[in-house]
Amino acid sequence: EVELQLVYIVEEPAEDDPDAAKWPVRVRVRSGTDAPRPVSAQSLDRASVEKLREAHRKAVRIAPTLGETAQLPQPGDGDWDVYLETHQLTHFVTHEVDKLKASGVTVMLPKAWAQMETKAKLETHEARDPAEAATKKHIGMNKLVDYNWRMSVGDVELTEEEMEDLVNSKSGLIQLRGKWVMADKQVVSQVSGYMDALREKSLARKKKELEQLAATAEIAKQLGEPGWEALMADVEQRRQEFNEGGEEHEQVTVAELRELALESMTQEPIEFTGSTWHTALLGGVDKVAPERVDIPKTVHAELREYQRRGVDWLYWMSRNGIGAVLADDMGLGKTLQLLSLLAVEKERGEQTGPTLVVAPTSVVGNWAREAQRFVPDFKVMVQHGPSRPRGEDFAQAATECDLVITTYGTVGRDFKDMGEVGWQRVVLDEAQAIKNSATRSSKAVRSLPSEHRVALTGTPVENRLSEMRSILDFCNPGVLGSASFFRNHFAKAIERNDDEEMSERLRQLTAPFILRRVKTDPNIIDDLPEKSEQILTVSMTTEQAALYKALVNQVKKDLQEATGMNKRGLVLSSLTRIKQICNHPAHYLGDSSPVTLKGKHRSGKVKELMRIVDEATESGERLLVFTQYKAFGDILQPYLSDQLGREIPFLHGGVSKNKRDQMVEDFQSEDGPPAMILSLKAGGTGLNLTAASIVVHMDRWWNPAVENQATDRAFRIGQRRNVQVYKMITAGTLEESIQDILDGKTQLAGAVVGEGEGWLTELDPDQLAALMSYRGRE
Repeated sequence: EVELQLVYIVEEPAEDDPDAAKWPVRVRVRSGTDAPRPVSAQSLDRASVEKLREAHRKAVRIAPTLGETAQLPQPGDGDWDVYLETHQLTHFVTHEVDKLKASGVTVMLPKAWAQMETKAKLETHEARDPAEAATKKHIGMNKLVDYNWRMSVGDVELTEEEMEDLVNSKSGLIQLRGKWVMADKQVVSQVSGYMDALREKSLARKKKELEQLAATAEIAKQLGEPGWEALMADVEQRRQEFNEGGEEHEQVTVAELRELALESMTQEPIEFTGSTWHTALLGGVDKVAPERVDIPKTVHAELREYQRRGVDWLYWMSRNGIGAVLADDMGLGKTLQLLSLLAVEKERGEQTGPTLVVAPTSVVGNWAREAQRFVPDFKVMVQHGPSRPRGEDFAQAATECDLVITTYGTVGRDFKDMGEVGWQRVVLDEAQAIKNSATRSSKAVRSLPSEHRVALTGTPVENRLSEMRSILDFCNPGVLGSASFFRNHFAKAIERNDDEEMSERLRQLTAPFILRRVKTDPNIIDDLPEKSEQILTVSMTTEQAALYKALVNQVKKDLQEATGMNKRGLVLSSLTRIKQICNHPAHYLGDSSPVTLKGKHRSGKVKELMRIVDEATESGERLLVFTQYKAFGDILQPYLSDQLGREIPFLHGGVSKNKRDQMVEDFQSEDGPPAMILSLKAGGTGLNLTAASIVVHMDRWWNPAVENQATDRAFRIGQRRNVQVYKMITAGTLEESIQDILDGKTQLAGAVVGEGEGWLTELDPDQLAALMSYRGRE
């Protein structure tokens, strides 16, 4: 028996029909399911008709609108049609068609409707009253912009009136320029919601501003200030305008538009048009090309082309009040670019207060050295250590500076004092330190008021989504939504499902705020410096400090009694023992104890080494780790091997020539180990290790020639990447004292500072004791 089905076909009213307000819904019969054919109602027997009448009754129960007109006729009466008023058809299409289709009933709408793609566009313009906007200091993400909605159905852009008709229709069915069209009702519904949300924000802001103005006028009246009558009259006029429906144009902030862009990303994307910058901020493809700024002569450095572009970009972001993430690879000179930005603003008279740099303790000294080297006329203050100024003393001192350098730990403790300073800018170095927004230091830096925020990080921010959100949220609060919104809408889709479309949308949304250059970029390689060096000043652990103080006290006693060669031998042996403590307690004690205890590092240097290792492995770079001592290499090798999940080679004097050659060949191969440990003397000459682009000196030889020879294992012909050299010293110890002397910070009367450590043996006991004394820090 052939299966018969009812099909409901909606047709548009005929233009020449006198009853054109009626929409015919043709009720037709067809047979079969694989290749259905139309069947004439007149050819059906009574039993078939009864089955179809029952099918229609079921359809009417699902879609009552179909039963509001004539019932199905008897057999032989010709075609079966239902006629609906426009409002009935709207209800039928909006609420009933999907239900019928879900129950297996076929409903066919006019073919032209399906082709009507519906799009929403939001045009933004600079606020029309720039004078008023300027008085409100709306800059950056809080900048006010005018906006206009535009919608199109098919290739027709709607007028304001047509758009209003469409939004009010709810169903998406409207008569557009003589033709009936069906817009995408989901898009219409969402855009209607977006329009209401923006209008509410705009009205709420106007209401708040009106309340503030009224309060000001009332105070002026009570104080009898001149002009209070005019102020009250202005308030009254504005209040009347507001009650009558507000101004002609709506205004929202860029931040509020970002919220809309984020929301629409996860639903029906909105196309944003307007200035290039507004479009870029809202996820557009076009990017602003900042103008070239002149680097003043107060910057004592020749910036490379990519660094010049970095300063141009930072300056542009600063002038527009937009927080910036400078995410260049480590070694590309982020510090110099930031200092150059400060110098440009100072030269142009645009400096409104000091800049605060918050950095890990290990690089605070390096910041101070770089500032002294590149911008020597800057007044710089390091806010760190137990003797640092507090309260009003700090605020006074900071206000007189161009640059204040501090640590994350210090901000965590002194955030109230620091919050009293009018910072022009707060800069986070190694900004991944705030990847967890719940930590004390993360909350502390976010609490500091400033006109501009900058984050510096060498870690590839695009690889750690939650970390990137946290860093961007510091620079521009709310720019990627809340942590839970970001996790649910972006992180899960990208990290779990490899959603390429969402990944590209996120890239577009974050691109305006992040400048990242990598060493492998051909445009950067040819412009790289030969090598860059950085002194890392690390803190001791409590265990190291206790061992150090005990040793120094004993050495001071012994020095009082030692003479001649005995004294010389005592100084040299003490130097060795001090370096051992600074390296790791297990190195000094020689007791084979573990590198960490209960998951915590026992050595500041090893902790810092692991930070560098983590950064290097994440960016695909390999490193050489130099130490003077085989015993320390023996401690590091198994630990690094365990942490990196593969055997890390250790090249020292006891390695045979064949084994040594094999080690070098393995390291240089494409899939070689990520790191290699070398003793300074064995690995100092005759090796070619250009697979590495990072060199770490764990303990210092205090002889530049020897250290440079070791560094040149990586930095030599064949090396196509910048080589970043790190030299570690321990804060508050003899290591830092010697570095200060070499940097010219400390002068020693009568001392001839030569290469190596021999000159130390010539110092008198008091001088040596002063250099050794532990100057502990928080």
